[in-house]
Amino acid sequence: MMFLSLSNNRLYSGRMEWMKVLGKFVLAVLFAGMIVSAAHAATPAEFGFIQNGTSGSSSQSFAAGDEINVYFYVKANGHSGLNVINAAIKISDTSVVAPISPESYFSVGQIYSQLGFQKYDSAGLMNILVYIDPNNKPSDRSGYIGIIHLLAVKSGKATLTLGSLQVTEEGTEDQWVETKSIPTEITVVAQKTTSLVTSASVTPAATVSAKSVKGQQSTNVSGVSTGPEAAIVVSLLGGFLIYFVLKKGRRV
Repeated sequence: MMFLSLSNNRLYSGRMEWMKVLGKFVLAVLFAGMIVSAAHAATPAEFGFIQNGTSGSSSQSFAAGDEINVYFYVKANGHSGLNVINAAIKISDTSVVAPISPESYFSVGQIYSQLGFQKYDSAGLMNILVYIDPNNKPSDRSGYIGIIHLLAVKSGKATLTLGSLQVTEEGTEDQWVETKSIPTEITVVAQKTTSLVTSASVTPAATVSAKSVKGQQSTNVSGVSTGPEAAIVVSLLGGFLIYFVLKKGRRV
């Protein structure tokens, strides 16, 4: 009986020790997760342009007369409730590149599918306001906002720059979301070296997925993690590290 009692005590003690270790590890993972979440949410939402499906700020060459489809995109970077985007986009030289139609140069995508307005003035300023469908909210807020349809007028270079951005997030509509933007340079050459480039004939680069045009673009801009996968992995690694440090500190 005494042997059984000692065995039970040891088993109970072992279980208690294991529960303590597990509890410490869980707390460490939760703590690391809180740190990762706070850092992730503080990252500015990133806006930029992709010329005919080719990602990056490096310029592409188009011939005078070509239609240029510039994909306007956002990487939410943890801002999972983005709902309204008011963007002022500046064309540096309208004698080189201009909207294909001053009244209708922008087509919305699937995420921000509601168009508030699109305006253009002769100084080269395009003003676009889009927002999500409140009755059919998208699960992901990163991806294509829409397509800006431009016309290559003559040879030269023109840059598209976001002059101002007013972006809100659900629940905090009285505050602007912190943002950053990346301009893109468009090069137009005099000679006609390629056929007319349209959104139907574009094959996007491997880094970007775009299915078709006008409201049918994929919501995926690869290289961006807006879901929980990256945060979970980092939290687990952080938890292991915190637990290891605490355990080693106790031994010392």
